[in-house]
Amino acid sequence: MSFSVSEILRRTAQSRPRARTFAALAVSILGIVVVGYLLLFAASFSPEEKLRQNVTAAHSRVFFSENYPQYFYLRPLFGRLDMYTECVGIGIASNMRPNDLLRMPTFGDCPGLTKAVENNFVAPTYDYMRFSHGHQIFLKPLYAFFSLETTRAITALTTFVLLLALFFVLKFRLDAAYAAVVALSFFFTSSPSMFFTVTHGVPFWLVLAGAITATLWDGKTAPLCLFACMGACDAFLNFFVMCSLSLALPLLCYVLAQWAKGEASDQVIANAFWGCVGWSIGFVAPWLIKWAMLQHFKVEFSLEIV
Repeated sequence: MSFSVSEILRRTAQSRPRARTFAALAVSILGIVVVGYLLLFAASFSPEEKLRQNVTAAHSRVFFSENYPQYFYLRPLFGRLDMYTECVGIGIASNMRPNDLLRMPTFGDCPGLTKAVENNFVAPTYDYMRFSHGHQIFLKPLYAFFSLETTRAITALTTFVLLLALFFVLKFRLDAAYAAVVALSFFFTSSPSMFFTVTHGVPFWLVLAGAITATLWDGKTAPLCLFACMGACDAFLNFFVMCSLSLALPLLCYVLAQWAKGEASDQVIANAFWGCVGWSIGFVAPWLIKWAMLQHFKVEFSLEIV
């Protein structure tokens, strides 16, 4: 494969999306936000009393004793399990009301959640509005209907199924060597959090689903809307534990798949550039929409992390 800077710039200019493509992008992002909040509204009706019972039962088995407990039976491959975000998410879920989806009060980290559980969930709360909390679409129903152990098993199983799907899709588009390198690399991470905790698992599902979709992309034009949707979903679902991985892995898979199809390298890079533009727009938009809603409904908010 050969690269020419001037050719890449020329192809990038030629590949720029039309106005109607940007219009479709805007509609897609708005649709994701609207559907996301509708699902969040529905999730808020999950039985709160059952959720608190399951959390209390988990607390009695010493699951929330510290923010970063060891998963001894998985060492040395994995190390510590990041429970900090899960404790914050559980605190949000236990206070989540249909009429208070923008404020999202929580008890804080694991020691804060522990104190709340020991006091029958009567404890000081903090507004954790820096994030969109879209992961609650999954977290609250899971903890409301399943024990902590079952929730972790469901999260890990879903991740494994998506990893397996990504492996076979990459094997189909590329070859087994590429598929093995990408899929198996996740098992050498220093933390198993993405496989077991919902706050890590949900955005990781998005990463894997995005990578699968990008690998299978057959469009002749730049995947602007595809990556915009990934960025919007990431901003809505993510607890800032994956950051830009929802761009990096799908983009890598997209580029590899396009090269494997025989597309010109200059054109692939130009299309990838517009994919990055789409992801960036998609990522920023839900934040602006949420902050606009906070201002409109006169909800005070802070950008500080609990």
